Amino acid sequence: MITTGSTLTSDGYRFMGSIKGRILSIVIVAAIGFATYIALNFMQARHQASQLEKIQNQHFPIQVQLQQAVFALKQTHAYLEEAVFTAEQSSLDRAQSVATQFLSTLDAAGRIEPDAAASFQEMAVSFNSYYSNSVFLANKLIEGTDSGDDLAQLGKSNLAAFEHLVARLEKQLGNETLAFTQGIDSVSERARKNVTTGALTGLMTTLLIVLVAWFLLQRVVGRIEHMVTSLKNIAEQKSDLSTRIQGENGDEMSGLENGFNTGIDQS
Repeated sequence: MITTGSTLTSDGYRFMGSIKGRILSIVIVAAIGFATYIALNFMQARHQASQLEKIQNQHFPIQVQLQQAVFALKQTHAYLEEAVFTAEQSSLDRAQSVATQFLSTLDAAGRIEPDAAASFQEMAVSFNSYYSNSVFLANKLIEGTDSGDDLAQLGKSNLAAFEHLVARLEKQLGNETLAFTQGIDSVSERARKNVTTGALTGLMTTLLIVLVAWFLLQRVVGRIEHMVTSLKNIAEQKSDLSTRIQGENGDEMSGLENGFNTGIDQS
């Protein structure tokens, strides 16, 4: 087993020392460089795709839902105020329709971003309290059955609850907008870095391949030039019949050297 292993190792060294082996080395280095470049780009592309998917599936949809929620909340408040001033039941009906839409929007936002679902649920509870008090206030004003001071105090309290709810929603919307913007900026910045990294990787790989190829080709050309010079000297009778071509073993030129030297020995 040891002899076989040593033989295989020796054969491997001889092959890598041959002209074929040296040329193959250039191809191997080029393949490794190209594979490294592809692997690097693949990992970077996967990371970018993950970021874009998060932006598409979370940051953008939650922004839309929160914008709709803010609009529905303000519209509900406007219809409730209209009901107070006009004493029309139709305004309360419209307020109820928009209020249902508002709660549905909050529920959808919670499903899109589960981490904020508890916060959206708290907003829904606050809204239900505000809405119930507002409807009660509107009905009392329409009926004219309660004192003005009590209703004024309730109206002031309700307005504060509305403004607080709007502020919470707009703050959440601002946070989501910031996350969306940062996500886009991050993807853009990474794309720019990827271009730079790709260019540097390609440049370094090309430089490495050129250096390896230059070194190996110099060895090959040197072997050929040595053979040509030796044969030229013999042809010009600068050497006698005792001349032998001295060269390296293990490459294709060795066969020619051995053949020449054997022919001289037999002469």
